[in-house]
Amino acid sequence: MRKSKGAASAAVDTGLFNDAGYKSTNTVAFRGQDKGALQSLGNNPNGSVEDEYIGNLQQQVHFMDLELKILKEKVVDDEKNAGIGSLFDDEKTSHQHIQLLKVKYMEMRKNFEKQSQDLGKKKMEVIGQQLIYNS
Repeated sequence: MRKSKGAASAAVDTGLFNDAGYKSTNTVAFRGQDKGALQSLGNNPNGSVEDEYIGNLQQQVHFMDLELKILKEKVVDDEKNAGIGSLFDDEKTSHQHIQLLKVKYMEMRKNFEKQSQDLGKKKMEVIGQQLIYNS
């Protein structure tokens, strides 16, 4: 039965690997095994991870506040050119802004319909004048 295993398995069964007292003379060190578990660049050895995490979150909140402020200023500047910039002020809630925009929309729609009716009347007058000239 031993001869049916093949030459490679026979070499493993015999030799150095079966000797329980065998120790390799060459130690194999895989990449990263020489580093400590908690050591990394940028860590403060005197501070805890939680404190650093909280500090980073506070920085993110600060930068997001600055970004929000810049975006609000940009929206107000852009909307001033469109004529609805006066509707935005920081003391109002988003629901109040939406209500103001609805009121502004209804007013603009009413003005558009009035202009449309006026132009329709003017069109009828022009068509009437054309009929008079043609006859």
